[in-house]
Amino acid sequence: MQKGKIVWYLIAATSALSLLLLGSGAILAYQDTRTESVQPQKIAGEKQKPTGDSPAAGGSESVKSASIPTFSPAQVEGDYRLVALGDSLTRGTGDETGQGFVGNLTAELQKLTKHQVVATNLGINGMKAPELLPYIQSPEVQQEIKTAHLITLSIGGNDLVRGAGAISDPNPELSKQTQDTYLSTLDQIFTEIRKQNQTAPVLFVGLYNPFALDGDSLQTAYKILEEWNFQTSRLLAKHQPALLVPTQDLFAWNGEKRLSVDRFHPNAEGYKEIALRMAQSLR
Repeated sequence: MQKGKIVWYLIAATSALSLLLLGSGAILAYQDTRTESVQPQKIAGEKQKPTGDSPAAGGSESVKSASIPTFSPAQVEGDYRLVALGDSLTRGTGDETGQGFVGNLTAELQKLTKHQVVATNLGINGMKAPELLPYIQSPEVQQEIKTAHLITLSIGGNDLVRGAGAISDPNPELSKQTQDTYLSTLDQIFTEIRKQNQTAPVLFVGLYNPFALDGDSLQTAYKILEEWNFQTSRLLAKHQPALLVPTQDLFAWNGEKRLSVDRFHPNAEGYKEIALRMAQSLR
């Protein structure tokens, strides 16, 4: 893992500059094309999802994340347990290799220990925050959270895309209403996580922009996205150890080459960059 780190303000400044240079905007995060419950993919070091009911459901080398203390795999005797919660980004939708950021992060963590890194991928396509809350209250998922050394979470993209008006004409008032509801639910989600596990760091995947806009829509969408990530980061400060891992800049420079054919989700390269960014945030 790289040891250097740059504070959030530098990352935000870099992201803003990249968007200006690119000339295409930030809109509201990625969008899931469907809502469904799926079986988790089997990848190296990954175990199957519990059998509870499911609801309907730039490069990292140039910009480094802030970091949080964590249980290094090297410090754990026996298996190191990673639990991944969230939507299709956690699921790895769009990755032609099937690894997603969970598989890639597992591989990075595996480099640090002679023991096995066991990843449980609980990502569900189309998941929104109000659906995730009851999902993590199931006994099976609670047990997974309780035994985790590290938790990852991606949620909010579907809430924002479906609650901020048309993609080509985002509505700040609708976005604010959606954001307030989302933040309240996210607070409850973290409360539930901390009931089961008070010490495992949570890495939250920040929202990014897969869309290109111009004019007033560009400016409005950029402000909405920045505010969404900022308020999420503020909420995470209440539930430490937790960190929002920024991804916006990863899809600003040459962003199209990191998107899958659906133009919403990352491809294999995009997921690998997200995983490397997440790995950088651990020390």
